[in-house]
Amino acid sequence: MCSRSVLRVILAAVGLAGSIGCVQTTPFEFTPDRLLPKAVHSHPWMPAGEPKRYDSSTLEDYIDGAARPYLEYGMTDLIHAIYMHKSRPERRMVVDVYEMASPLAAYGIYSTLRPEGVEGVDLGTSGFWSEGLLCFVKNRVFVTIQPPGDGPRDYASAMLLGGFVDSRIKLPSSPPAMVDAFPDEDRVSHSIKYLAANMLGYRFLGGGWQATYTYRGVEHGLFAIPCATPSEAIERFEKLAQQIGKNGEPARKITGLGRAAMVGRIDTVGRVYVMCSGKYLVGTVDCFDDDRSAAMCKHVIENVTRVGL
Repeated sequence: MCSRSVLRVILAAVGLAGSIGCVQTTPFEFTPDRLLPKAVHSHPWMPAGEPKRYDSSTLEDYIDGAARPYLEYGMTDLIHAIYMHKSRPERRMVVDVYEMASPLAAYGIYSTLRPEGVEGVDLGTSGFWSEGLLCFVKNRVFVTIQPPGDGPRDYASAMLLGGFVDSRIKLPSSPPAMVDAFPDEDRVSHSIKYLAANMLGYRFLGGGWQATYTYRGVEHGLFAIPCATPSEAIERFEKLAQQIGKNGEPARKITGLGRAAMVGRIDTVGRVYVMCSGKYLVGTVDCFDDDRSAAMCKHVIENVTRVGL
C-alpha cells in the first residue's frame, strides 16, 4: 500500500505531466522585435534606423526589377534592416528576412539563388556563403545577409547576425523530403534545386526538382516532376513527346521501364531521357549512358515510393 504522502507525490506528478502535455507552443511571430538583434553593449553591430516592412504588393519598391522570382515562389512578407558597425559606422550590413508561403517555397527560392558547389554554412536547414553574401533557409523563412565586403571579417560578422536570426526562428528545421530522393553518388554539392514552374522550359510540365551530377568527367542533370495524379503524369509525358517531335526527330520509345519511357532531344535543353512512373516524371538531361539514366530514374522512384511522396 502507498502512504498518503507517496500518493500525493504520484498524483502531483500525474497532474504535472498532464499540464506539460497541454502546454501550448508560442506561435511564430514574424516581426522585427522577435527576429532581429537590437543594440547591445557586447555586440559590435547596431541598427542604422528602424527596419522596414514589405509585402507582395510593395516588394518592387525595394528590389525594383528583381521581385518577380520571389513573388513566383510565394513571398508574403519581408523585413529589411541595415546595421552599422559601432566603431566604424561607414561599414554597413544589409539583413533581409523573407517569409514565404510554405517551407517548399522558401527552399525553392533559396535553392535557385545558391551556386552549385558553393561553401555551405551551418545555419538553418541549409545555408551558404558566396562572394560576400550569406543565405540560409529555415522552414518557411529565407534570410540573406550582405556585409560590406567578402573577407574573413565580413564572413564572421554576417555569421554573427545570421546566428542570432537563426536562433529566433522558432520553427521546425528539416529539408524537404524530396531532397533525399536524389542519389548521393556523383552529385555536385548543393546542386539540388526546386523550380516553381517551367520544368525543361515547358509551362505544362509545372514545377519540379533537379540536380547536377558529374559522371566520367561530364556533367548531366537529373530531374523529377511530381504531378497530382498518375493520369496527369501520363498526360504531361505525352505532351512532352509531342513537343520533342516538333523539334525534328521523334522521341524514341523505351519498353519495360515504368508506365512509359522515351529518349529525345529538346533544342533549348539537350538530350532528355524521361520515364513516367506513378504520378512522377523522372529523367536525365545530357546523360549519354542510357543504362545509367534508367538506374537513376529507378532510384528516385524507389525513394519517393518508400517515403510515400
